[in-house]
Amino acid sequence: MSAERRMGRDALLWAAVFFSIAGSSFAHDGGHGPLIAGKGPNGGRLAAVVAAAEADLGPKAKPIGLVEWKREGNRVEIRLLDLQRKPLAPKAGGDLKWILLGGEKPEVVAEPFAAAELKHEFPSLQKVKKVEVILPAGALVEGKAVAAFSIVDKTK
Repeated sequence: MSAERRMGRDALLWAAVFFSIAGSSFAHDGGHGPLIAGKGPNGGRLAAVVAAAEADLGPKAKPIGLVEWKREGNRVEIRLLDLQRKPLAPKAGGDLKWILLGGEKPEVVAEPFAAAELKHEFPSLQKVKKVEVILPAGALVEGKAVAAFSIVDKTK
């Protein structure tokens, strides 16, 4: 194989690697599952809730519900909704885990899962770029469910 041909092949390989990395970064900007347009019934932003087993599928994961979320200062508020944007009545029990991403290292906060509406105050929220919420097994599906959303204000 000639040197020119090898250089062309290597350039194509590096381009493929770059675009697959960049594409996977953009695919998860809205969270796990497909991007959900519009606002929730309480005016919050929406993100898909997917089975944890499908979370790595990105936008191809099948949504099993929605999370409506709002941020006010250091507080994040979430409400679980069905796919028609109506309030859900999940089974309580187990721990809900908040995972805050974007600081020096991920911060995990667990709290008892007892309702479809949750509010939590996070002193470190100013450094956070993304929040992942893990619902306990059995809350919506047999296994765990997960939602993720970017809380960075993109209007600045």
